[in-house]
Order: sequence, then C-alpha cells, then structure tokens
Amino acid sequence: MIQRLVTCILGALALLSDSTVLYGASVAYEWSGVLMRDGEEDPLRIGDGWVPFRWKAVVSVGDIDIDDYRVDLATFMGAEATLWVDGFASPLRSLTAALEVYDNYPSRSPLFDMIFAGGDFEHEGESFGISTAVNFPFSTYDFTALAEAPPVFEPTNVESQGTVGSSPYITRVLPGASVTATLTVPEPSTAMLVSLATLAAFARRRAV
Repeated sequence: MIQRLVTCILGALALLSDSTVLYGASVAYEWSGVLMRDGEEDPLRIGDGWVPFRWKAVVSVGDIDIDDYRVDLATFMGAEATLWVDGFASPLRSLTAALEVYDNYPSRSPLFDMIFAGGDFEHEGESFGISTAVNFPFSTYDFTALAEAPPVFEPTNVESQGTVGSSPYITRVLPGASVTATLTVPEPSTAMLVSLATLAAFARRRAV
C-alpha cells in the first residue's frame, strides 16, 4: 500500500518536473528581407528604395491557437516581435504582434507552408504597423489537429517570394532566404529543483 503511494508520488513529481521545464518554453522565428516605403508616410525616415531588415518573432509554447476551427491554420496573438532595420543603431520592439501559420496554403496547387507575421511598433512618437511573410516547401511542418502548438523545424530556405503590401511599408522576402524556428526551454529554477529533490527524498524514506 505504502509502496503504491510512493510510486504515485514519484510519478507526480516527474510530471511536475516536466511541466516546470515546459513552462516558459518558446519558439523564435527569424528571417531577413527588404522593405520600402508605401505612400507618403515614412515614420522610419528611410526615404526611397529598398532597405534590408531582419525580423524575429517569439511565441510561447503555451500560447493558445485561436483558430481552433481550421486544421490548416494556427494563429497566435501573444507574440513578441523585434525588427532590425539597416542603418538603425538599435532594434525596434513591438507593442503588439501576431503570427498566422499556414500548413499547405493555399488550397490549390502548388501548395506551400507559410508564416505571416505582423506587429505594431513605435518610433519617435509615431505608431505604425509592419507585416511580413515567408513561403517554404509544404512538407516543412504538418498540422493534424484543430488547435496546434507553434511548429519547430530545421532551418529552411524560402521557396517563393513573399511580398506584403500594407502602408506605410511593403516588405519582401526573396527565394533562398533562410528561416529558422528555434525552440528555447528554460532551466527549472533552483528553488523548484530543491523542492522536488526534498519531496522525492521524503517519499523514498517513507518507502523504507
């Protein structure tokens, strides 16, 4: 009887440990492209012509896929985006950001996987939005459920050009650009590890 209780306790501790590791995990998506002014507004003061940029969006593994009615689409509204623009000394941090992740888009040939990302930024007191998209082979990841977690995949090259036109800037990611999806899992805190070790030791003593 006691041994069964101890087994249950140790199993619960193992699950708690796994949950602790998973809590706070995130996926970072990164790629580079070029952007250009679209219209008269130019809050970044980049002038005419294409300017290189780098985009990074971080999504928590625990973020909820709000599009739980479509298997081919996962939408995450709690993303954090960082934008590096050529010529700027420091990156821009998003006020809000979101990711739409499509599996086998569009619903016709040729199929491809796509990530569409957008964020609201502020520079010198002006707020503005920027969106960007990348297209890669449809086999990069597969969705099978109505609600999905942010996908993780090996570094992949963009297969076809992704252009997003939304004032005040147009963005373009060219074929061959690299897209990375990096999973980061934080170490459990020292206090949590001590608590787990103490409880495990107590359970073992009770089993003797």
